[in-house]
Amino acid sequence: MYRVMIIDDEQSARKLLRASIGWESLGMEVVGEAASGIEAINVIDEMKPDIAFVDISMPFMNGIEFTEVATKRYPN
Repeated sequence: MYRVMIIDDEQSARKLLRASIGWESLGMEVVGEAASGIEAINVIDEMKPDIAFVDISMPFMNGIEFTEVATKRYPN
């Protein structure tokens, strides 16, 4: 089962994404959420996601910046 993390500064968007997709039928499990790229970087070691759904437009660290940091830290 693939581990999924949802990263979005809007709680309603995170809830909608979590509720609107049949994760288990896709062989996926939502293991956690983060409200910002910075929060996600701080908890990614604990959650160990295989896939991250990331909002592009977020304050402090946008989705593109998060992706750059995460792929440098976790190249595999």
